[in-house]
Amino acid sequence: MLEDTIKAVKDAENKAEDALKQAQDEAKAIVTHAEMDAATNKERSIQEAKEAAQAKKTQSEADGAVYLEKSMNEIRGEISALKEAAGQKEKEAVEAIISNLI
Repeated sequence: MLEDTIKAVKDAENKAEDALKQAQDEAKAIVTHAEMDAATNKERSIQEAKEAAQAKKTQSEADGAVYLEKSMNEIRGEISALKEAAGQKEKEAVEAIISNLI
């Protein structure tokens, strides 16, 4: 009877050790899986951030090109107006000089 009790205790200890080892293995697997998920999520987040930054950069460059073209057209218009005004003033100056000579 004592032998049966000792055997039962040893069996219980063995089962407990097996359960503990299984729990430790499962815990390690869960941690490993979580670490891999975290690394994957980190890489995905970094990639998404890079793509978003690139999209914003591309949009900013396009907006800048549009603004530059608009500004250049305004400047061209001002230059044209100034040339026309200068031509008119030149004509008036020539007429004034001629009229003073006559």
